[in-house]
Amino acid sequence: MAIVHNKRKLKNYLINTVVQGKIIFYNLLHSFIIVALTIMVLLSGAGPEMKIILIIVSVVLLVVINQILISHLICGPLVNFTITFKKIADGDLTRKIYLRRDDLLKDEAQQINNMIDGLSSLIADIMKDSRLLASVLKEIKLKAGNNEDFKKIFSALENNEPDIEERLTRIRLVHDDSLSEEKEYKTDV
Repeated sequence: MAIVHNKRKLKNYLINTVVQGKIIFYNLLHSFIIVALTIMVLLSGAGPEMKIILIIVSVVLLVVINQILISHLICGPLVNFTITFKKIADGDLTRKIYLRRDDLLKDEAQQINNMIDGLSSLIADIMKDSRLLASVLKEIKLKAGNNEDFKKIFSALENNEPDIEERLTRIRLVHDDSLSEEKEYKTDV
């Protein structure tokens, strides 16, 4: 069997135009502010040394503010994703991703929420089918009476039923009516 390497090649610089467009917009806006402040300082009546100091301080300050704002719009959702992925790994499918109004990665958050809903629905169906199967097997066992072949088959099935049920009960689902804790996971990161 051949090993497949998923090496990513950069063929298109604009991969997610919405997210990248917002980042480019913020950077251009801050660049414009820096240029405007530089022109204002140069046109002021301050001495040459003072102009240089004012320009350097304003540029550094604006660059730092710009980087904090942009990283916040990206890191907030990423922290939210990480918390949600840990919950999913622990079998908790009640956690959803809720982003702030200006956060980036909203489409990705919606896709993750859709995945959680799909998994929840699928597992809920499996749980329902498992319970139905257990019920039907008990009914067949009662009707089978003392037939030894049936007893062996039912014994094997009954030995596996607690394992299946235990695995299924470790998973918490959004669609499970007994869970009313979904709201506690709605946090702003």
